[in-house]
Amino acid sequence: MKFIAYFQNGKFQFTNPDKLNSFLGRNPGILYINIEKESKNNNNRTDKENRYYWGVVIDMISQYTGHTDDEVHEGLKYLFLCDRSQKLPKILSTKHLSIYEFENYLSKVRQFASADLGIYIPMPNEPPPQFLLI
Repeated sequence: MKFIAYFQNGKFQFTNPDKLNSFLGRNPGILYINIEKESKNNNNRTDKENRYYWGVVIDMISQYTGHTDDEVHEGLKYLFLCDRSQKLPKILSTKHLSIYEFENYLSKVRQFASADLGIYIPMPNEPPPQFLLI
């Protein structure tokens, strides 16, 4: 099992602490941890992560709001990837985010979708919610 963490201020900040805690709860005992520094080879999101982003996250918000996929993508970047430290804000690209940064972005998007839109976006590898149409 692989969990991604960012080391900051002397502590590990896991990108998905709930999943880690669930795993640890199901696997008591001694665990061996392998720590690897992020490299150029794993700096950007994988095709699988990209499919999750566009096929689940963007698609669900797009269907709910009626916006196009591109409009949702640009709106979310504006909300969560806008560098306002300059006089003219700069919207960052998701293409250049590290794996940690991209998962942090996804976490903010999922929280926004839940709190502001009232929709639940499943985690990667989690089955999509089932709806019963009457």
